[in-house]
Amino acid sequence: MRAFAIATRAWCLHEALKLWYIPASPLWKTLSWLIVLASSARPAPKTFALALVVRLADTLSIMPVMWDSYYWCLQVDGGLLLCVGYLALVRGLSADSHADSLAAWWATTARQQLAIFYLAAGVWKVNTSFLDARTSCAPIFVLTLLQTLGYTPPPLRASQLALLAPGVTILGELTIGILLLLPSRAAVRIGVLSALLLHLGIALTPPPNNATPFSLTCVVRLLITESAAVARAWNEMGASGSGIGQYLATPAIGMLLASLCMGICYRRALAFPPTALGAELDWWVGTYTCLAVLMARAMYSDVANLPTPTTKSLARGLRPALVLLALAYAFGGPLLGIHDLGACNMYSNLRMYAGTNHLFLPTGLIGHVWSEATQLVRVEQSSSAYINSIYPGEVTSQIAPGELSLLADAGHSAHMFNAMKARILGPAFAPAHAAFHRYTVTALEMKRLLAEARATGEKFEITYTLLDATGGDERWRRDSLGRTVTLKEDGKGKRSCTVGCGPLELIPCPCAADELPLQPPPSYWASKTLIQQPYPIVDDAHKWEGELVCFGP
Repeated sequence: MRAFAIATRAWCLHEALKLWYIPASPLWKTLSWLIVLASSARPAPKTFALALVVRLADTLSIMPVMWDSYYWCLQVDGGLLLCVGYLALVRGLSADSHADSLAAWWATTARQQLAIFYLAAGVWKVNTSFLDARTSCAPIFVLTLLQTLGYTPPPLRASQLALLAPGVTILGELTIGILLLLPSRAAVRIGVLSALLLHLGIALTPPPNNATPFSLTCVVRLLITESAAVARAWNEMGASGSGIGQYLATPAIGMLLASLCMGICYRRALAFPPTALGAELDWWVGTYTCLAVLMARAMYSDVANLPTPTTKSLARGLRPALVLLALAYAFGGPLLGIHDLGACNMYSNLRMYAGTNHLFLPTGLIGHVWSEATQLVRVEQSSSAYINSIYPGEVTSQIAPGELSLLADAGHSAHMFNAMKARILGPAFAPAHAAFHRYTVTALEMKRLLAEARATGEKFEITYTLLDATGGDERWRRDSLGRTVTLKEDGKGKRSCTVGCGPLELIPCPCAADELPLQPPPSYWASKTLIQQPYPIVDDAHKWEGELVCFGP
């Protein structure tokens, strides 16, 4: 099998799993299935380009409410589509006759893009809240994973691991990114193997953080970066004279490890019911493990003399443009503070508006020209079932009791929030009976929330405070004074908006015409390109004064 066919079929396998599990309209799903299957059956650039168009259109239709991995795929997969289009429309060449060159061009381009994404994921974690073992997301992942694997460290060892977890996480992601960018073939191979190990840990991490689809997304894109090596390993397994043992060794190891990993996840789900996903076999984990074993087999093979088709003149200037786009996405969004969902800041505890907690990079720069994107609103109370189901999104109740005890013994806050999970998957996936915590959002996000709640037709009341400055520390975010507004909606279009006025702001006065509830919802383009997370306020935050508790994604 050739490199382009390997990359295409791995991509089709991933898309097939997404189509199987992710809801879509019957007509669109049927069309997508047919095109993906046709592309897998005949992995030629022309048929694959059509599959890319259909699946990328699906991704664009749900922006910006989607995971960071979707943005990664949008750029990695879109790069090949642009290259095929360039060959056909600009140079008048048949893409099918350049399949090997396309595979090599895609591999190099995708590797550089992925390297930037891994680097950004590490860089944005260099902030005070992530580095603080009491509030960082890293100890949650590390300690709950260890318990899932059967090891429960004693309190002293757990606290030591919690202290190490943030730094090790940052070092690991930065190392993978750097290795993937180095010209040394050996360094790239080590980087790929390190990434496989990282994503295996992510895949085995228990709910609510079991991001197995993310791990599968990454192993498929890593396979694309090494499609020539994987093709060679695949062909060697089936070569005449290789022997039945060599032919079956890699698949057998893959299935054995896949069964083991699926069993670990299933055992954990049975041990701590109920979980958000229930006790069921996680086929994403099994698929990831099989592909990871194939990738490891390819990386350990001797590929030093593997012929690489020339790609320098294939699409001159396109790769640098795609790399610059990757840099703009990975670093520009957080720097501006306009891309808080789907950015390369997953579980980083990063403040992207109303002040930054990063050690050396600014965030929220757009606030200098667009105050609505950084003006902070603190939600004091809300009776809206819709709003409360997604914001502030505490998922602590989905962590097993034993895991919470382990975190507490390690000195961690044992609080975790993930409002974007409910926003992406829907309010039905939000934890039931979660305690209400105050939280802050931007004025723009508040207008979005109100518009969405009104669309449900529910009757609700919400009180918020428009804070008296555009930025400050955690104490300011929790205790700052400002203009307090109460909105009452009857669910039928009638509303009452009052603001506290008088000497002690105890007298309810009618809202001015420019108050947030009386303004129109965000424009189409603002809604399509910008979504910002809520930052929770935990009552006992004095224990970790000045730091944000863990929130994601």
